Amino acid sequence: MVADLPARYYSETTRPVVIDKCRAWTAPDNVQMLKHYVTPQPKIIVLTRNPADIIRSFKSLFERNGRDDFDTSGMVEEFNRNMLSTQMAKDANDPDTFLFVEFENLISNTQSELNRIHEFLDLEPYLLDLANIVTVNPEDDSVYGLQGMHDVRRTIGERH
Repeated sequence: MVADLPARYYSETTRPVVIDKCRAWTAPDNVQMLKHYVTPQPKIIVLTRNPADIIRSFKSLFERNGRDDFDTSGMVEEFNRNMLSTQMAKDANDPDTFLFVEFENLISNTQSELNRIHEFLDLEPYLLDLANIVTVNPEDDSVYGLQGMHDVRRTIGERH
């Protein structure tokens, strides 16, 4: 049943590559599940960023949504779980499974980082129109109560 889940979940997808953004994939039990039931060589891209910058970004998102409940929203606990899972992935020291992409490098040297991602996924590199980014699969932010959480801007850059 577990081995069949990805095919069922993505049954309507015709794309040859699917990148699932679940932050929990880096947890050791999840990696083992992937290796046992889905593929012996999963590829997990781990975006890393300075934790203080992540918190600042979330607080700003909460403010833009007229909310002042960041500390009691459960987001801090989720953040801590994700940071722990990311550290576990680093500790695993498994470059065949994990590719770590620094947020700052992705912003400042986008094409080079995308080339690294393509190489990691065994895909041919190609140039993207980084001045005209289009959201193909929008996220339903009403689930989180934070409109704009997954907005994709037309160009790459830090929000000021």
